[in-house]
Amino acid sequence: MGTKVSRMITKSRVVEALEALAHEARLDVFLTLVETGPQGLSAGALANELGIAPNALSFHLNRLRQADLVDSRREGQRVIYAARYDRVEALTDFLADRCCARAAAACTSGCQGRRAERASSDDRHHEEHQEVDNEASG
Repeated sequence: MGTKVSRMITKSRVVEALEALAHEARLDVFLTLVETGPQGLSAGALANELGIAPNALSFHLNRLRQADLVDSRREGQRVIYAARYDRVEALTDFLADRCCARAAAACTSGCQGRRAERASSDDRHHEEHQEVDNEASG
């Protein structure tokens, strides 16, 4: 189904994500992971960088994982945490798609143009997947 489906997010998941981010230490952890990139950071490196006790960091990381904002993977003895950029994008799209939705004519924020660009990009992506699907079945 393409990008549109992968970026969709329910209102209840948005609430869960915003609740998870509504804590200063958790927001710091999340922003550090977003800034770090997909390679992520080990729990130890995060604890050292942010000055958070390991048990508190574990609690915050678990809460971010429950909200699907962070993933973890094992690399030997270490657990590496990374931001889920697909969920970040879904969350920001959810919010941006509502920008000026009730007052489009009076909108001065520029969100209408961004929404149109995103929709056009999603349509192109969907068409590309359909072409690949048609070639595979034909």
